[in-house]
Amino acid sequence: MFADYVLFGILKWLDIVSAYKPIDDASSVGQWFDRLEGLYGEHAARVPTVRTRIS
Repeated sequence: MFADYVLFGILKWLDIVSAYKPIDDASSVGQWFDRLEGLYGEHAARVPTVRTRIS
C-alpha cells in the first residue's frame, strides 16, 4: 500500500545517510524493510550507503 512506500522512503533515507544500521534485520520491521528493498529488481537494496563508502 501507499503508506508502506512512504514509511519505507523515510527509513531508506535514514539507512543511506546513517553511519550505523538503524534497523535490526532480525526484527519484524527489518524483515518488512528487506522485503521492500527486494521489490522492483532490488534497486533499493543496491543503493550505496554511508557505511559502504566508509569501509
